[in-house]
Amino acid sequence: MKTYIADIIPSLQRYSKKLDDLTKLSNQHWVSIDDETNIKTVFIFRENNELLVYENGVRNGRNSWRYLDNQSIEIGIRETFYLMKHAFLDEVVLALKRSGVEEYALFVNETKYGNEIKSHKEAIQFLERRYLHGEIKRIVNELPVASYEILSEVEQGDLFWGNFRACEIRFENGLKDFVYWGHHSCSWFYCGVEGKIYCENFEDAVTQLFYSHNKPN
Repeated sequence: MKTYIADIIPSLQRYSKKLDDLTKLSNQHWVSIDDETNIKTVFIFRENNELLVYENGVRNGRNSWRYLDNQSIEIGIRETFYLMKHAFLDEVVLALKRSGVEEYALFVNETKYGNEIKSHKEAIQFLERRYLHGEIKRIVNELPVASYEILSEVEQGDLFWGNFRACEIRFENGLKDFVYWGHHSCSWFYCGVEGKIYCENFEDAVTQLFYSHNKPN
């Protein structure tokens, strides 16, 4: 189980779900990527303490997991058992800290993420975009909401994004673009140069979208 240094994780504690919310953890496809070998490993935590592990689509022996308390679980891979401390959990990202080591195992629920994860750095970038204030977010907080109209709202879906609602927006300066509501993430977002940018609500998504095209000096 590959672990990485991830300085962002401790700063996200107030956004994290508790580990005892096992519906967020169990029976989901949690994907881990080894950046060095490009091996993609899928972990499925079954309710009977069975842990299914697939490396590049091939099942890896018999494994197990046990919920210990709201701060820790035990993961058994082959004959080795790891005490993993809860670090962060939402519907998209799971971070577990191996006891005694200042590194984290990072997992992404690709169904909720809406795309195929390619590296652990991509997971970190997702957390930064979703929870930390970037340059556009800091500026937008001090600016008025842009004047706009909604041209259309269409329910769509595909293999990578799942089901989502696409809202076409036209701003007063003629700019047209889309904001989206993800049915799995239950969040509004727009598409920036780095991918999906998740927002607090619809108005926040529209405003950030406008200023991403028209960055103030």
